[in-house]
Order: sequence, then structure tokens, then C-alpha cells
Amino acid sequence: MKTIKTKEIPAGGSDQRWEAPDNSASEIVNMRLDPEGFGWINDRGFEPFIEDNTKSTTLATPSSYSDLFVWQRHRGSELYVISKRSNNLMYEVANNSGLTSNLWKPEHTIAFNRTPSKPDDPGEQYIPFGRICIIMNGKDPILKFWGRDRVEPFGFTSTTPTPEVLGPDPKYFDGTCDLTASPPTSTYDYNSNNTIGGIVFDRASGTGLGDKDENTVSHYRYKISFITDTGSESPLSSYTQVSWDNLVNGNTYATYFQNLPMGPPGTVGRRIYRTKNMGSLRGEVVDDTYYLVTQIDDNVSRNYYDVNQTSYLLFLLQIAQHHL
Repeated sequence: MKTIKTKEIPAGGSDQRWEAPDNSASEIVNMRLDPEGFGWINDRGFEPFIEDNTKSTTLATPSSYSDLFVWQRHRGSELYVISKRSNNLMYEVANNSGLTSNLWKPEHTIAFNRTPSKPDDPGEQYIPFGRICIIMNGKDPILKFWGRDRVEPFGFTSTTPTPEVLGPDPKYFDGTCDLTASPPTSTYDYNSNNTIGGIVFDRASGTGLGDKDENTVSHYRYKISFITDTGSESPLSSYTQVSWDNLVNGNTYATYFQNLPMGPPGTVGRRIYRTKNMGSLRGEVVDDTYYLVTQIDDNVSRNYYDVNQTSYLLFLLQIAQHHL
């Protein structure tokens, strides 16, 4: 077959190097040039309309509301007028219709039954912070207002629930099973209360919890916390504990979280902490330091198996200290 060799011609206007130099890009999507000359910005995009609340009225007369505050979001593309009326926090949005009679969209409710503002009270305080507006009055729960109809509590107003943790039942593995019999036979017992069975590791696996020596006691305590979308972490919960006697030399086990607590609105993750093996708790100095086991990056999962040995927890602790 007859062929012709030509020079490779790069695509014009595109940087095709594997590692682009500073102040260059191979593709720019959903951004625009900053008119003030600060490079590229991504302040434009598609969002759903703010729907009208047809059951409410438009902006009321000044005598009927208090604690007024005007908050701009998205670099002024959304303008919220927040006020308190009949002890309810409301907001109304100015649209882009110019100076017509339809300048204000009907009101939406942020929170009900706020404490009335007395003449000598500072009233509701509004603190714009990044993408949110923090609302507080010193008496009611502090709120995070994200704009539109998204409102979440700021901070944690209740204690973190204690997790439910099941320890292993080493006696479960004393049973035998004969699948060749007719019918098949099994001497495995049901698990003891608040235990799990069926997950065991050997010494060579490098996985699993507990003292590996035969006839030794293992004891662990667990706590959890919640992580919010602003990066804050709740106080640790009260501890729950599990313990077991190892019956087979070299065996390690897993613990099981059931019904893992879910955090309040705005929770994006949950952290699990535990102690080192506290042994029999008799005649020993008890180390109740809690180490990070894992972070579950959601607020919906309900189950988790812990098979992480102590050396792994120490490694996680070193990483956490490095980032502080």
C-alpha cells in the first residue's frame, strides 16, 4: 500500500503538553474572564428558578416587620431581604425585572417561632460568611441560611448518639458442619446476645482485632462524631464497649456497627474513634485515648465492620497530627 508521511501538526490554540506551565490551560469550561483582570472566574452557571410562593403576599409595609437585613449572594446575582414578622423569619427576593411593580417575589419562611425582639434587645444578628448567612439572637438555635429554601442548624444542639457495636462470639467457631451427610448437619450455635459470628482472621492476615494469644481477653471502647458541610465536628459521643475471650491461638476478629447514627441536616460525614486494646481492665493502667478509625463520607450508611489493627490507628493519628 502506498503511503505518504507528513509532519505532526498540533491543534492550534490548545496546549497539548502533559504538564502545562503556569498561567495556561488545555481546556476552560464554564468560566469567563474577570472584567477586573483577575483571570478566570466561574460566577456564571445554571440554577433552578426560585419559585414563587403564591399563598403569601408581597413585600409588606415597614411597620409590619423588624430585624431587617439585606444579603447579597453569588456576587450580587441574588438579593435577599430578610425580616421578622409575627415572630417568623421571612425572606423575599428582588428579581431582575427592573423598576416594575413586580420587583419583589413573594415571601418564603426561614424559621418559625423566633423569640420576639424587645426594644432593648439587639435582635436578630446576620453574619454573612462565604456562601452562607449565619443568623442568631442569643436565645433561639443559630441558623445557617444558604439562600433559597435551604436552612440548617449551625453547630450541634443535642448530644451525639452513642453507637451500637457488636463484638465477636469466639465460641461460634467451635461448631462443625458436614455437608456430605444426608441431610447435612451442623453443630454451630446461634450467636450470643449482642455479638456477631462468622468473621475470623488468622495471625498471618495482619487484619482483625484482639489479642491473638489463646485464653486472653480483648476490650475496646468506641465513640463517634458528626462532620458538617462547613467542616465542623460535633463533640464525641459517650462510649460503648465490647469485649471477648479468645479461644483459639492466632485468631483475630471484627466488630460490627449496626444502626450507625445519622447526623442532623448538613452532616456530610461521620467519624469512628476507638481505644487500643484495653485487655481485662484489671490490675493494669487503662489507656482511654481514642484514635481515629475511619471517616464515613456520607450520612446514610448504617453498618460498618472494624477490622483495623492498632498499628493502622497509629498511622492515622500521625496523618491527623500532620494536617493540624
